[in-house]
Amino acid sequence: MIKWAIIIGALAIFQILGLLFDFPQDYLFIGPLLILLSVLAMLYRVYNKIRQGERERLQRELDSLKDKMETIPDDSPDADDDRA
Repeated sequence: MIKWAIIIGALAIFQILGLLFDFPQDYLFIGPLLILLSVLAMLYRVYNKIRQGERERLQRELDSLKDKMETIPDDSPDADDDRA
């Protein structure tokens, strides 16, 4: 995330310098486009991290439920029928 913040900051500084020193309009048009693409890439990365965190949470919950099932004794009435 730090890399993306540095990239967006550098593009913003480039945009400000372009306005101060009268860069050609072609260069000034590319700056906002690159900022937009950087923001979209950052949002996509955040979205993937959120999904990955959700998967990890579900995996931990599944593991804890498996541990609980292992500790429950098998005293059900059908257990005798399976052993016969």
